[in-house]
Amino acid sequence: MYLQHKVQIFTLLLSVLLIIICGHQRACAEVVIYGDQYQWGSDVGEFTTIDFTHFDEGTIITEQYADLGIHFTSGYDFIRNNWNIFPNDGWGLTNNTYAAAITTEYDFDLTGIAVEYPGAMQIELYHDNELLYTSLVYGAGFLGLISDIGFDKAVILDPTGGSVSVDDLHFGGVVPSAGTCTLLLLMGIFERRRRQH
Repeated sequence: MYLQHKVQIFTLLLSVLLIIICGHQRACAEVVIYGDQYQWGSDVGEFTTIDFTHFDEGTIITEQYADLGIHFTSGYDFIRNNWNIFPNDGWGLTNNTYAAAITTEYDFDLTGIAVEYPGAMQIELYHDNELLYTSLVYGAGFLGLISDIGFDKAVILDPTGGSVSVDDLHFGGVVPSAGTCTLLLLMGIFERRRRQH
């Protein structure tokens, strides 16, 4: 009985160590590409949409959506009002600097991001500033991604040059933190032990 107890404690500690190690190892992400907004929304689960209708034209967007867990860190992303560019509601976000890119960083790991946009579009996904994935370049419309690895930063760009614009931005598929995963594992192990006795 004493030996069995020691083996269970060792197994528990080893499991926690493996979670910590695996949580710090990153690889290239496997990503599913979506051109259909409804299919993306169905597959990603709960998500948040930003339509950029809450601020005046020309407003530089940085921390205005921080309460949603998203930060716009380019420093040059500004609100535009133009029905020709943003057909959903006339409002969107643009960055027209040299080598323009809209960079979004998140307070949590995500698996899904999607954009509705008027021009060419490419998205890069990062975790801890390590590049996980770069999409191909797609024409105007809807581009949705769901990754098998959580990301905490996405760079939205138009590699053909000029400005990059987003009509609506969607993000979701929150990944549980490593601490939450460890807690769930511990609960599972202790529940198994309780059933065995």
